[in-house]
Amino acid sequence: MKIEQISETHLMYQRRIGAYGLTNKHLMTDFKAWLKTQQLLTDDAVILALAWDNPETVTPQNCRYDVALIVDNFDTFEELLSPTIKAGHLKAGRYAVFTIAHTEAAIQACMQNLFADLAQASYTFNPQQAIIERYAMAVLKDELCEICVPIL
Repeated sequence: MKIEQISETHLMYQRRIGAYGLTNKHLMTDFKAWLKTQQLLTDDAVILALAWDNPETVTPQNCRYDVALIVDNFDTFEELLSPTIKAGHLKAGRYAVFTIAHTEAAIQACMQNLFADLAQASYTFNPQQAIIERYAMAVLKDELCEICVPIL
């Protein structure tokens, strides 16, 4: 685990509202396919998956899940927006970053243990920000991804 200050980030995203699970994986697959057709899935692309809500405190059918592309370095992207692809931003914040294998099992294990890992390192989770799965194409080449957990 490392601590990282993430600056405000501009995004192009697609949202799904409902119980977390396999449907979110399909959303990511569809989003990546769309990015490829738009020639946006480049070597320096960074894709995010943002779980905004805790299903223990928010009813599962109201949980928000976004898949996003960081667009900070884009000159323009507004022409790509649609009723399903929106513009937004991620607020700046401090995150505990876990670099893990890019496998479903590793992601699930990290998600199950991250609160205990934070507590053991004396960090407090910030529930006002989303937990982020960060997929930088450069990191994915090494079959790794990052789980970024907001901390106070």
